Amino acid sequence: MQEFLRKIIENHKVYKNTKEVYKFEDIEITVIQEKDKIVVWGFNNKSERFLILGNKKYLTLINGFKEISKDIYLNGNKYYITLDSGIKSVKNNKIIGYCRVSTKGQLDGYSIDQQIGEILSVYSEVNIYEESFSGAKERPIFNEVLNVLEKNDILVVTKLDRFCRSTKEGLQYIDMLLERGVKIHILNMGLIENTPMGKLIVTNLLAFAEFERAMIIERTQSGKAIAKTKEGFKEGRPKKYTVKQIDNALSMLNVNGGSYSYTEVEELLGISKSTLIRENNKRKINNKLK
Repeated sequence: MQEFLRKIIENHKVYKNTKEVYKFEDIEITVIQEKDKIVVWGFNNKSERFLILGNKKYLTLINGFKEISKDIYLNGNKYYITLDSGIKSVKNNKIIGYCRVSTKGQLDGYSIDQQIGEILSVYSEVNIYEESFSGAKERPIFNEVLNVLEKNDILVVTKLDRFCRSTKEGLQYIDMLLERGVKIHILNMGLIENTPMGKLIVTNLLAFAEFERAMIIERTQSGKAIAKTKEGFKEGRPKKYTVKQIDNALSMLNVNGGSYSYTEVEELLGISKSTLIRENNKRKINNKLK
């Protein structure tokens, strides 16, 4: 992404009339420049169709355009962008995903793997942090995420209740991050806007999420109390892979000095890419905390 944006800045920082075609992943991005404004649209060579760049699938691309523009708007399938002439280079901004579950029986049934899969479906280049939380006041991994986030970075979570545990806490963190210039992307609702209306919508959604979570916990605890009275009850989900299997898979990854990519290891061993990423990130974070 950064190299792609650098090419656009370099080729179009001088006002001129020109047409350029750029390769971005599996699509071609056409840029026509008329003085200080560029018009952008995309074409997929595989499907041989023009793209609706406003779709969530291309959010990373559009967020990149926003970083180099003074003004941007969508008309039909085309974006009209006024470039920011003051930008000389593109900063390598971070995209950080945060996933959270309860340590006690997955009270909401929403696993780490599910959350990682949803984040990876939108952002291919993302550093994912994960945390198990069972009611303690402090969340060390979440606090680490807050410390590493900088201006123009993007924090990604799948749902509001992954980000915070109460309306009061959510608004506190959202205000703090928006003031620092951090973008917050809640996948099931979109980017949080730093406007009065945006904050009003978030407040209402946070209150509903807090109520919904309380209801889920109450129902789950009632069901568990009944289950505990039955013979052979065991709490928690059984491990799908042994420690040896995971150790072997991680040692094969090229990011750990091996010879294979995440996708290749998945094909060879049958362990999903999201599981491999989750386990690799968990070990890196644990090593940092030691």
